[in-house]
Amino acid sequence: LISEFDVENPREQLFHVEEMLKQGVTSFILAYSHEEVIREILEKLRAKDCLVVLLSRDVEKWEDSYYVGVDYYRSGRLAAELLGKMLPDGGKVFVPVTPEYQTNLDVVSRIRGFQDKIGQFPKVEVLPVAYGLMEEKDIYEATEGCIRSEKELKGIYDLTYRPDVIGRVLNDLGRKDIRLVGFDLFDEIRGYVQDSTIDAVIYQDLNQQAYLAVKILFDEMCYGKCKEEKKRYSKLEVIMQENIQDFK
Repeated sequence: LISEFDVENPREQLFHVEEMLKQGVTSFILAYSHEEVIREILEKLRAKDCLVVLLSRDVEKWEDSYYVGVDYYRSGRLAAELLGKMLPDGGKVFVPVTPEYQTNLDVVSRIRGFQDKIGQFPKVEVLPVAYGLMEEKDIYEATEGCIRSEKELKGIYDLTYRPDVIGRVLNDLGRKDIRLVGFDLFDEIRGYVQDSTIDAVIYQDLNQQAYLAVKILFDEMCYGKCKEEKKRYSKLEVIMQENIQDFK
């Protein structure tokens, strides 16, 4: 059974899980949008001794389920290493962040990983994080404002997950000299990577993650193979101009 839910109404996922339990479902692959709701779901499933794989987003301090996805802390460290090496002469770095940082462990981990690693590049100065940017207009204006006010701005670490908007700002202002690193690959940003407005994106193969999640369930349900390692981290891949054609 496959069920989709409205991310703006996360309790809808709880309703669907409860309906599946009534139908006798005992194994689940779950991707979620709201931590409070997923914890409530996990408590219900643990009480019924269900098998659960969390897909792409883990839950902090929850050890009863499998997790398949990336190590978000390490992805933040990788982003810092990329930007640090792109800026051998140093400079200031702007970090715009989605409002999801308030409820999303992934965003918090990427910020923490970045801040921990960038300290190895003493010439790089990270500006105060610009939290709470979601709407396209807000992202554009915040980025434009930072570029105009910070003459030593040399890099941007995007955690709004809208590097296409930031790329547009760089093009509009003629500032493609500013290094831009973001996450994931989707159609709207492909052109910006191809012309090096976006210098690099850190990519996770969601299809491969989904395959591994299904395989874990299959092996345990059909063969009784319990994996000792609950966390199954996907490899982190860096996409740039020269290898983007390898990622369709």
